[in-house]
Amino acid sequence: MRRLLRLIVVALSVVLLGTSSGISDDKEAAKKELKALEGNWQLVRQEGRGSLTPKAIVTNLRIVIEDGQMSWYIGNPASNQDADLTVDPTQNPKTIDAEITKGSAKDKVMPGIYKLSGDTLEICWGEPGSDKRPKKFTTKPGVGAGNQMDKYEREKDK
Repeated sequence: MRRLLRLIVVALSVVLLGTSSGISDDKEAAKKELKALEGNWQLVRQEGRGSLTPKAIVTNLRIVIEDGQMSWYIGNPASNQDADLTVDPTQNPKTIDAEITKGSAKDKVMPGIYKLSGDTLEICWGEPGSDKRPKKFTTKPGVGAGNQMDKYEREKDK
């Protein structure tokens, strides 16, 4: 009987430690991914509801990601919108949530998906305040489409 109890305790310990380790690994992966996203990003292409944003507007838009926060800038030195970021790089596609802390969508969460490839960052956002996350990197009407698709290039230090 003691041997059986000992086996049960060992089995439970392995299960609990394995679960705890998995959660810890996911948090570390998210922390590492947020660090990789840090930087100054210039918008190079934007699509909204299936239509391209004019180049004259795109060139004035940029974001800054630092310490788990994102700020959007439209031509001026003050941010127009700020958000706290949460990412899950274990999902396919990788997920990103921006909880808006400043701007017209304050206190809403924008669910999205993203891909980072070298100095290129693509994010497809859902509607702020919606729980509907895009499944594809497009805004053309259809199943899994997002509300807005942004493509950024990392700005080089001068």
